[in-house]
Amino acid sequence: MAKLNPEELAQARANLKEESRRRVAERGLLQFRADPETVLAVLQAADAQKMPVGALLRQWIQERLRAENEPQDTIESRLKRLEEKNKWFYNTLRRFSRREQSSIYLQTPNKLNQTGS
Repeated sequence: MAKLNPEELAQARANLKEESRRRVAERGLLQFRADPETVLAVLQAADAQKMPVGALLRQWIQERLRAENEPQDTIESRLKRLEEKNKWFYNTLRRFSRREQSSIYLQTPNKLNQTGS
């Protein structure tokens, strides 16, 4: 077997790492060690949420990955989200209010006619 130079060795390691990660991803199974206190805390959290442990851990990991991929949470971005939610709430409330007013106007003459006859 021929000796690899440093560049070839680095490339071989990168290829091996990529291949092993691909196989792990295909299996869809990750294993890791945790201290007993962490395991108990996770089990208690799963019980409290009435979820299987695996489902809870998947949810936590997915939430964390989404948070990692989102832009940094700044005061400006928080303010923008609040303004958007406020705008949605205001528009919804206004639509509801209009619907209520129109149903009152539609019902009022009928009720007056029924009581007046």
